[in-house]
Amino acid sequence: MIYLDHNATTQVLPEVFEAMRPYFCEEWGNPSSSYRFGSKLKRVLEEARGSVAELIGAQSREIIFTSCGTESNNAAIHAALRARPERKHIVTSQVEHSSVLTAIPGIERNGHKTERLANTSNMSFPGMESEAMLLLLDQAGICASSGSACLADSDEPSHVVKAMKPDSGASRHMIRFSLGTQNTRLDVDQTFAALRNIIATLRPNP
Repeated sequence: MIYLDHNATTQVLPEVFEAMRPYFCEEWGNPSSSYRFGSKLKRVLEEARGSVAELIGAQSREIIFTSCGTESNNAAIHAALRARPERKHIVTSQVEHSSVLTAIPGIERNGHKTERLANTSNMSFPGMESEAMLLLLDQAGICASSGSACLADSDEPSHVVKAMKPDSGASRHMIRFSLGTQNTRLDVDQTFAALRNIIATLRPNP
């Protein structure tokens, strides 16, 4: 399998899994609890906080662990606004995570000027339906997607596709490939080879 949908989700690295294995299976208590089974993990959590701080040149008290992308995005945005209240011009993009786009109107109501830029691209295959191409890619062992990873179940073009202002109907012909650290040049070469075969299969006869 060739996995090229890392914008949607990505594999846990083996070394990360091994480091976390004890806390998935054996030491899974709540560090904030009063009993020892959980409270003893507070030290482990603080050690992890210190490791992250050292990695990025920060202080431990500046490291906040969150539960998801939405919580992380909102924490980062509002912390930045509180830290530098004199900064009133915010630059974001039209293809941000939906949690960022949802936060923008509230920021604008508080007097901040926002500027949105487009900063991503998809591959477009005119005349070929993306859903048909994704099906054939899947049969070839290649995982890709169309539109936004957050809205994969919707038939409507995502805000990511709309931000690129495609020609009328062009959003139905777009495929998004997102690579991760484990992808190789061979993965890319095999994907392009599969795409050539798929295009030849789906291309209308002249």
